[in-house]
Amino acid sequence: MKMSELKDLTLVELSAKGRDLRQEIFNLRLQQASAQLEKPARLRTLRRDIARVETGNRKALVQQKLIINASNYKIVGLTDPTEYPQQRLERGSTVRDCF
Repeated sequence: MKMSELKDLTLVELSAKGRDLRQEIFNLRLQQASAQLEKPARLRTLRRDIARVETGNRKALVQQKLIINASNYKIVGLTDPTEYPQQRLERGSTVRDCF
C-alpha cells in the first residue's frame, strides 16, 4: 500500500482500513505463535501499512482542524523566560535537585 492510495480516503475509511489491518496482524501473530505462519515478512509490511494509515489519519485530522496546535494557547503565569534563574546540572546531581 502506498501513501498515494491513502490520500483520497476519508477519515472514516482510514479508520476502517486501520481496524482491518490491525485485525489481520492479530491473526498473523496467532499463526506465528502456533508456527503456522507462511510469510513472516507480511508482519513487517502490515506494521508499516498501519503506520501509513495512522499518518494519513493524522493528516486528515489536521486538515479538518480537529487537532488544535498547542502554540495557539498562552501559558498563564509566565511572563518572560529570562526572569527565571538558569540552573546547571553538576556531575552527580539530578533534575530534582534543581527545583
